[in-house]
Amino acid sequence: MKVCIVGSRSLEVDGNVALHVVTTLVQLDPSDEILVRKPLTRVLRPFEALVASLAGTMGHTVTEYAPEPGGRAQVFLRDVEMVRDSDQVIAFFADGDEMSGGTGHVVDKAIDQKRSVRAYAVEADKLRLIAEEDWSEGTA
Repeated sequence: MKVCIVGSRSLEVDGNVALHVVTTLVQLDPSDEILVRKPLTRVLRPFEALVASLAGTMGHTVTEYAPEPGGRAQVFLRDVEMVRDSDQVIAFFADGDEMSGGTGHVVDKAIDQKRSVRAYAVEADKLRLIAEEDWSEGTA
């Protein structure tokens, strides 16, 4: 299975976020491939670097998706492609900044493409589920 894991830019990457990512990854099969976003010319952002590092340590294959050159439209197309290639999307947002920006766009595209999706707000030491669709079981 391919699992797209995304986090909003406003999410501060700290020990609590790391713990939530580890908890999420432990629930996945080690054979699952993890898909993360990558900027066109820069290194992974802190959240994606954290996910990639932890997932790799846990035995997952990690695939980075970078946009084609061409500006913001290509970033959105990259997100659509990531969702299309995934079986499940897991999104993390800063508390108070839920469903915003590109990460919100990924969640919207997952729903549009009938991919299973879970979106969480990170509240200090806990996660709050803010959106969930499970198309794989016919519940949506």
